[in-house]
Amino acid sequence: IRRQIGTGRFEVLTNRHFTRAWAVRALLESGVDPMHKRIRSTVHELYTEHEEGLWDWSLPGQHRVRRPAWATMDALRALEAYVRRASRF
Repeated sequence: IRRQIGTGRFEVLTNRHFTRAWAVRALLESGVDPMHKRIRSTVHELYTEHEEGLWDWSLPGQHRVRRPAWATMDALRALEAYVRRASRF
């Protein structure tokens, strides 16, 4: 995220969390239908990407971070939000 500070100056804010997991969780917690095609496909990707219950993190073209605790926590929270929301239907 590039945020302008002053004239011609920018601050780069880096978020190194599992963005897909955050987005799914936020959408589900704000009432988006858990059966929505994009929600279901992202949840499927999250569910299938773990290795022995742990998730890796990487950005395209950059190094991969093996099994950081926060990536696993973010993925599990998103999956939990999906299960809770989908069980209401």
